[in-house]
Amino acid sequence: MTIGRVVGRIVSTVKSPSLVGTKLLLVKVPWDGQSSSVEVAVDSVRAVSEGDLVYLINGSEAAASMRKGPVPVDLAIVGLVDHCYRTE
Repeated sequence: MTIGRVVGRIVSTVKSPSLVGTKLLLVKVPWDGQSSSVEVAVDSVRAVSEGDLVYLINGSEAAASMRKGPVPVDLAIVGLVDHCYRTE
């Protein structure tokens, strides 16, 4: 599991039938800016918007997080972060 920040969204009119009705978002991972990259993630929470801090899962777990059965995704948003505390 990792934390990222939503920095945008993707609009796609043609996609796999199993992805119809899903929101694809651009997520900056890791969120703190240290050697970060922008990844595409599916919003399995259905409550995420730009600027939100989210936690993500990848791989087969990401596909399993979708309620539609197997879907062609490898990164999924599974929760919103309310607070994030770092002791170091």
